[in-house]
Amino acid sequence: MEDKREFVRFNSSGTVILHIEGVKGEGLKTELVDICFGGLGCTLNISTPEKINEGAKLSFDLVTPVWKEAISGTGVVKYVKSMKRGQAEYFRIGIVFTEIDKNSIRIILNQIQREMFEQTKKKPGK
Repeated sequence: MEDKREFVRFNSSGTVILHIEGVKGEGLKTELVDICFGGLGCTLNISTPEKINEGAKLSFDLVTPVWKEAISGTGVVKYVKSMKRGQAEYFRIGIVFTEIDKNSIRIILNQIQREMFEQTKKKPGK
């Protein structure tokens, strides 16, 4: 199966607060799974009452250990998949950036790559 992604994705961790356009409230707290120059992937507990649809417009606040402060942006939901790992059920959500500080994303991606490089240097037998 051919991978249609435009950018390389990197596994990451952090929190993404989603504010769905037209939905009032504090936003949905999701967990960051991966990130690339064009978007991010996150997971949401399946018991969350709010429904997120493909194509939904949203704003978000991204907080990651790599970057000291929240990065805000806007995006569109590319996909929502119901997933299961063991007994845990969750939604996997893909978001395409429509507006974000690209320099901040570039710095985050560079730091992730540096950390990956450092980890491979530390492995025994290398």
